[in-house]
Amino acid sequence: MIDRRLVSLFLAWWVLPIGVGHATAVKPTCPAIGKNDHYFPRAIFGLDLEMDKSSRDWYSRHLRAMGEPSLSCGETSAIEIYRFIWLRSFDPPVAIRVVRAASEVRIVGYELSGQGGYEPGKIRHRIDRRLSEDEWWKLRAAVDVAGLWNLPTVGPGGGLDGSMWIYEMRRPSSYRVSAQWTPEPGAFRDVGLLLLQLSGLRVVDGRLY
Repeated sequence: MIDRRLVSLFLAWWVLPIGVGHATAVKPTCPAIGKNDHYFPRAIFGLDLEMDKSSRDWYSRHLRAMGEPSLSCGETSAIEIYRFIWLRSFDPPVAIRVVRAASEVRIVGYELSGQGGYEPGKIRHRIDRRLSEDEWWKLRAAVDVAGLWNLPTVGPGGGLDGSMWIYEMRRPSSYRVSAQWTPEPGAFRDVGLLLLQLSGLRVVDGRLY
């Protein structure tokens, strides 16, 4: 179980953006899936090693429970990939991945049975369908408006009970991630809301935070 005191400690430190975001080179091979740099490269969430490790450990455990692939390493035939990871303190973890390939665009989504601030649980819902070109370009427009490829890796804000909104972006040889704690209404949040809509995953009334 995640120690919420530790979570609250490092989230309380996230009060200012860590510089301007930039793409990192994709590693050709992936570390073992059990290692905490399989999904997220070391030090990507800041120079404070304890904070960085805590973030990677937290996010990675949910992606492992979903059986999701790493976007920061390994070969891919995809042209572009976007993944939204939504970790609410007391609600089921969600991840939604959109893959633009040469012949089609697919959206894959997972909802787990656990809680985003605690243990992930098991897969409760999974969706996998083809996106239309209109849906794809609607997503790309939202990504551009939010400027996801240029945002700080860690955005402003922090707290105890809330949610992490994490976006990963992958092109054949470049990778980016940007995370914010319970973002205010605006372009950053709108990308996640659109992905939830496209996935068809239902959100219980009052649990959108």
